[in-house]
Amino acid sequence: MGKIIFVYDTQFGNTRELAEHMCSELEKNHTTSLFHIEEIPPEELSSPDLIVIGTPTHGGRPTPPVDKLLQQVQKDIPVAVFDTSTSPVGESRFLKFIIRFFGYASTRMEKSLKNRGITVPGASTFLVTGREGPIIEGEKERAVTWVKSLL
Repeated sequence: MGKIIFVYDTQFGNTRELAEHMCSELEKNHTTSLFHIEEIPPEELSSPDLIVIGTPTHGGRPTPPVDKLLQQVQKDIPVAVFDTSTSPVGESRFLKFIIRFFGYASTRMEKSLKNRGITVPGASTFLVTGREGPIIEGEKERAVTWVKSLL
């Protein structure tokens, strides 16, 4: 695969950390670039072979800047999506209910893109401890396995 662009938004740094880790693993054999959502030059979105977009989950949704970006990507470029979210393990019954009720941002992003006719080779959720993290042990490795499966 040629050029792979990673774009992320983050609140507590977990989504950034996963995007950086996946990008650094792929750059060994691929041309990769990594951008915070507010820093990506628009021309970067016009020529990659794959865009990977990451966001924290807030109320089952991506952040507003990520939602806006999803509406701007071209239909002929595949887009994979991932989110970071609180693990329900060890959380209160109320929080577990909220997580089940609202779901994860990756599911909504995938549906939004597919409704626009965009190919989505993968969507995944990676878990963090509590609201702010850190990333749960093993999730970085799982993220690398996931992103490599997209190629």
